[in-house]
Amino acid sequence: MRIFVGKKLKFILISVGILLLAGAVGLFFNRGGAFVWYVEAGYEDAWARILRQAEPPVKFKMVQVYSGEQGLKNQGVIISTGIHEDRSGENSLRVYPGLSRELEWQGCHVLALDPWMIFFKHTQALLSHDRIFSSASNEGTLLISGSEPEAVQAWSSRLSQDGPGSFSLDRDSLDVWGSRLFSSGLFPPDSQNFSWQEALVRLLGNETAWLYAPLSVIRNYHSPRRQILTAAGFPELNRNRYSLLAKILWARPYFSERHIKKQEEIISWLKNPEIQTIIADELGWIPADPYGNPYDPVSRTSQMHWLTSSFVYEISDFY
Repeated sequence: MRIFVGKKLKFILISVGILLLAGAVGLFFNRGGAFVWYVEAGYEDAWARILRQAEPPVKFKMVQVYSGEQGLKNQGVIISTGIHEDRSGENSLRVYPGLSRELEWQGCHVLALDPWMIFFKHTQALLSHDRIFSSASNEGTLLISGSEPEAVQAWSSRLSQDGPGSFSLDRDSLDVWGSRLFSSGLFPPDSQNFSWQEALVRLLGNETAWLYAPLSVIRNYHSPRRQILTAAGFPELNRNRYSLLAKILWARPYFSERHIKKQEEIISWLKNPEIQTIIADELGWIPADPYGNPYDPVSRTSQMHWLTSSFVYEISDFY
């Protein structure tokens, strides 16, 4: 009996030793690998596909849906279309001067953008500033996807701009301007109920027409006729100022001082033009870096407008 107990105890001790050794080995080979990609909801699957195409230089544990800083238990990188935690305040619109030159804001790095551009057939003339603000003009048709809140907000922000980069706009003001859009005669009477699909069908028809839309709407429209479209920036009253409304994908590092070198490695990787090209192509956007490769001609035009913009702005109501 004593021999049996001794053998059993010996077996237990050996088993515990093996488990401890395995844990120590695992900890050794995986140290620094407990980092997490905190990705905004709706982008996590796309981010997983991006990581399968290009392996980062630092080992990460997982992709986790980002639900605010209170839920961060590991170090890592936040991938989000908004760098501000409070998205419920009155300041729905945020302006970033010189962002295309700096490519970062308050420690957050721009990876890719979904810019709003004026789309029209390449046989047509550019949309003029006078055409927008002259209700008596019968030149062509301005189209809007009126059933999409983001389209209404985009036009509202444009028409309520006080000056280059100056917006005295809050959430309530956006709603007021939105209600005015369809009583102004600026758009066809039925456009208040247009979806993106309906607006694009009319844009690609025989009439002279312009559509203000995000680049991703055009890129995700699977019709060979989209090749007849070209893009231009929103017409500015001041010809020396170029603004851009865009949804922006940011990377915000979340590392301790101990892992500052790891942070530098991963941010350098994210800023690589080739990586940003992969990110942009997966989302249907444009890479932020000037050496990133745009997908097609309208993407290239959009990227050039981004790179020459005096300021970029985003509307938090989009999120």
